Amino acid sequence: MAGLLKERLGHWVSFYPEPILLIEGGVVRDSNAALSRLIGADDPAFCHGQSFARVVSIDAQRTDGVSWLSGMLSGPDAEVPVEALLLPLNAGKDAREHLVYLRDRRPWLEREETLHRAKLQAEMERNSARQFLAQMTHELRTPLNAVIGFSEIMVNQLFGALDDRYRDYAEDIMQSGRHLLGIINDILDLSKIEAGEMVLDERQVDIGRVVQSSIRILSERAAMGQVSIQVDPVCIFPLVIGDETKLKQLFLNLLSNAVKFTPSGGRVLVRSEIDSRGWLAISVIDTGIGMSVTDSKIAMMPFKQLHAKTEHDDRGTGLGLTISQAIAVLHNGTLELVSEVGKGTRVTLKLPADRLMAVS
Repeated sequence: MAGLLKERLGHWVSFYPEPILLIEGGVVRDSNAALSRLIGADDPAFCHGQSFARVVSIDAQRTDGVSWLSGMLSGPDAEVPVEALLLPLNAGKDAREHLVYLRDRRPWLEREETLHRAKLQAEMERNSARQFLAQMTHELRTPLNAVIGFSEIMVNQLFGALDDRYRDYAEDIMQSGRHLLGIINDILDLSKIEAGEMVLDERQVDIGRVVQSSIRILSERAAMGQVSIQVDPVCIFPLVIGDETKLKQLFLNLLSNAVKFTPSGGRVLVRSEIDSRGWLAISVIDTGIGMSVTDSKIAMMPFKQLHAKTEHDDRGTGLGLTISQAIAVLHNGTLELVSEVGKGTRVTLKLPADRLMAVS
């Protein structure tokens, strides 16, 4: 057993834990004991004198250089998936003798199968969670819209005057309902993002009008907090190709965060420019409380709420930046956040040059 191999390689070959075969002219001349153990053959020399191609069928053609190739080892009563490494015993292109190292692929295949099953199971669980979430949000939205609608009727006193106290209660109900609806919408958006189901309704968009509209929506809130919010007069706002609704959602998220975390007397500024690559960069800059480098990274993660115990605590879902980043990526762009504690934050949306049209 392994006589020729011992002559060529030494006594260690008998104790080598994986199969080694000696091939001459395409015929198996010798092998070590590990080969018969792997295939479960009683005869240690079961393949000696046989064509190597009959003993080990290789799935792919050999490439230049040293590489392991997958194949199937055939024995008297069984087959074992293996990887084979073919090396010439002596240097030179005309070498007739080769060594073939084999290793068992079954542990690797079992791991692959385990991972595949786990992936399928996880996907099934995600699909079930998404279906539940979609159904739950629908079931919540319908009565919630009714609550908001009826509370608006009461606040506006469409069916008659209300006592001031009851009107205040109706106002609280309406605002709480809108807040809850916003949370539900954010969670549903996140589920679409994770499922890869969020798509763009692309058309020509006046990005300057989107920014101004977002500022108008938040102007009352900013005024209540004594925070000025404005657009730099030298801004450049090209027409872009994109989804107007989602871009507005992005700017509302950024401006809302900026106003929320800027103290009284502070400022929020929107600034834009065309960079050296021809990309449009629109920044929302505030003079707020800022964040450390570590917190800046955490802020981009879903459901992460920083400053949760400060005077600025106006809790949402912690999804605003996550959703905004996904919207930027859908537009082939990026969302970059730079912040410094005590000095403020700059969040910049960058859109590629091929999405820009005329300057408005």
